[in-house]
Amino acid sequence: MSKGYKLVANGHILEVYEYEKEPIVGHGGNGGGRRKKDEEESERAAEIRKSSSLKARNEVRRQILANFGQHSKFWTFTFRDTDQFDVTSVSDCNKQFKKAIQRMKYRYGNFKYIAVIEFQDKNGRGAVHYHMICDLPYVPHEEMQEKVWKNGHCFIKDIKHVDNVGAYLIKYMVKEVDDGRLKGQKSYLSSKGLQKSSVIRGNYVEEILKTVGIKEDTKKVFTNSYESEHHGKVLYTEYNLKRI
Repeated sequence: MSKGYKLVANGHILEVYEYEKEPIVGHGGNGGGRRKKDEEESERAAEIRKSSSLKARNEVRRQILANFGQHSKFWTFTFRDTDQFDVTSVSDCNKQFKKAIQRMKYRYGNFKYIAVIEFQDKNGRGAVHYHMICDLPYVPHEEMQEKVWKNGHCFIKDIKHVDNVGAYLIKYMVKEVDDGRLKGQKSYLSSKGLQKSSVIRGNYVEEILKTVGIKEDTKKVFTNSYESEHHGKVLYTEYNLKRI
């Protein structure tokens, strides 16, 4: 069985997957009793939840890399306590966030953004807050907080030192997609029309890596290997083309 390759290009970040084998379609076995079937279904459901969580985080990370960089703006928006809506409800807070986005567009024009949801669980408050990366122009803190956000505090953070803004932002993302508080809601919000990652498969990947001048010791920033049910051993390598 021949090896397989997949390259995911997100701006200056390249992700390379080297598969030990191509996936095998079909599964054997005819059961072994209702109890065994229930156990298998339970395990399968857990695998699906884990896979969905990983898929969502990868989707957000790659969209960020394809659309934003170190010079993008990184804002955090929090809610003050209020009787007008439930600050622990994702549905209620999303409505307020979307209203704020409309105010931003009215004042500064159309812009691109991705915002991930996090809960203030460390202090026991459980309130929703958002971490947003965007291509807004410079906005003074007081103006953003008092005239645009209007729901509480907001903070802007310098990310010029971050060479992988996608990985940086998803560390704030809700860790489990099946968190009950996210039922019926996505774990992130984004503007329309974002550029998608480029995905290339096959042995041609090796030629592409040579063309862009990948150097093992300088541009390689992360390597991991794991076992896959369909691909066998998978070697994952991340490259940063901006690194010298």
